[in-house]
Amino acid sequence: MWRRSGTALSQRLALSEEVSEALYGRVKKPVVALESTIISHGMPFPQNLEMAKHVEEIVRSHGACPATVCIADGSLKVGLAEQDLTQLAELGAGAKKCSTRDIAAAVTDKKVVGATTVSSTMRIAHAAGIKVFVTGGIGGVHRFCEETMDISTDLMELSRTPVAVVCAGVKSILDIPRTLEFLETHSVPVIGYKTDQFPAFFTQDSGEKAHLRRDTPQDIARLILESEALELPNGHIIAVPNLEPVPSELINEAIELGLKEVADKNIHGQAVTPYLLKRVNEITQGVSLTSNIDLVNNNATVGSQIACALFALENGYVVDSLANSVVDYSLPDKKPSSTSSGNRVLVVGGLVLDIISSSTSPLIRGTSNIGTIKQSSGGVGRNIAECLHRLRLDPLLVSSIGSDASGSILLENLKKLGMNTSGIRISDNLSTAVYSAVLDSTGDMDAAVADMSAFESIESKVISDKAIDKAKLVIADGNLIPATIGDLFTRCVHLGVDTWFEPTSVQKAIRVVEGGGVSSMKYMSPNADELHAISNAIRQETELSAENNAAHERFPLTKESGIIPQEEMERLKNDLITSTFRNRTYLY
Repeated sequence: MWRRSGTALSQRLALSEEVSEALYGRVKKPVVALESTIISHGMPFPQNLEMAKHVEEIVRSHGACPATVCIADGSLKVGLAEQDLTQLAELGAGAKKCSTRDIAAAVTDKKVVGATTVSSTMRIAHAAGIKVFVTGGIGGVHRFCEETMDISTDLMELSRTPVAVVCAGVKSILDIPRTLEFLETHSVPVIGYKTDQFPAFFTQDSGEKAHLRRDTPQDIARLILESEALELPNGHIIAVPNLEPVPSELINEAIELGLKEVADKNIHGQAVTPYLLKRVNEITQGVSLTSNIDLVNNNATVGSQIACALFALENGYVVDSLANSVVDYSLPDKKPSSTSSGNRVLVVGGLVLDIISSSTSPLIRGTSNIGTIKQSSGGVGRNIAECLHRLRLDPLLVSSIGSDASGSILLENLKKLGMNTSGIRISDNLSTAVYSAVLDSTGDMDAAVADMSAFESIESKVISDKAIDKAKLVIADGNLIPATIGDLFTRCVHLGVDTWFEPTSVQKAIRVVEGGGVSSMKYMSPNADELHAISNAIRQETELSAENNAAHERFPLTKESGIIPQEEMERLKNDLITSTFRNRTYLY
């Protein structure tokens, strides 16, 4: 299904359902544009198809939406179905390579399948409202330009279209010093990502300096946003070094040989780059192709980070500058159009992979046992968010996972449920929380290990005041560290937003006391043991500090023991149940 937009160039846009939902749907998310010439002319089949699918999955795994661009059936397609990707990859060089000048001609000839270059992809992405575009490398000033005047349209488009192009620089088959001079003349910022050097596609250092250096996606997002605020017309080049570079001697020798063949065969214009890439791959015996695929994947990762950080900043979220995080932005605070302002429920807490190992015969310690192993998504915060989602209450889960296999499983399961994953921070520095239990043949637990250290990185500051202010209710579970619970609840009270604490376990229940969050807590949902633990912790706290008397008085403790009498316990339990159901409508 395609959705057409309605103004100017947008009249010809055909947005895929996924892209349309990301840009205009109930739950918006950042979108990353991808070109199609790299599929048709940049790599042979089937590597081109494998690369295209993998790049789209990389973008999705970081919480963004991929939008591969091409021209077909007289429309500017933004976002392709899998069958469209396959057809384009199989067609290969049979597709027409379309620069900006070719857009109109390709649209008027419905028989043409147009593969978009950097320049045309930028123009179409801008028309669709997409601000970040990932590719392999950009075009530039060709060697011997003084004789041929061969300068890529990519450079001119960068000077007049405000789209950030994430790439690995330009290929060393081009005249890199003149390319950078041209970009400087036309006011295009060239930003080295975590490097001062300008990369040369296959290699990390072209011998030239980048105009600027930025070390985090957030810093780049701020630069893009400020440029937009100043109404500057230009785009940005985000030059990302190739993590799997080809040895300089090998690639330079291959390029020189390829350039000689180009001259001998009198190849020029749009045919030069595809020919050279093909010959360089042949000469290097596939090394350059492997490097090419790796750099595109890396660019997709960085581009997704930038798109997510920009999306966060545009919507007023607080963004941490953690250079090593894969995705590091806080939760969206915009409400979908179907819900009224201030009705969103924010759930901050655990997202855990549960692994349950069950022995089918009596356990024998010290050796392996035959049995079954099952994985499932868990975590108190996640479970609450899923329940609210199934009640159509539009919750947003805020949690942290690692960039590992366990995290990928959890993220994919959330997406299958149709839940918003934009509040999930993914970090290279974390291990995804895992609960692993071993059950004996009767189903009783023999042992368990829980690694919940990932949640120590969740700080209150990742949620902006603006996001809290637009929430109806903020729920925090006991997986958070005490300081985060206390600070988050205090900010909620100041902003007039109700709070709910889910203790999670007896050991974690007291964290709301340790963090000073009791006086700011409106609701909680403990069992009897958790409530006892909280009451005892409050008593101990009040003995140490008179400042917490107000919080202490909210609970009917006995001075003798600090334990709530049975009749009071029953009353509290009934009150909690009543308030839970009474406030069901409160969440809508």
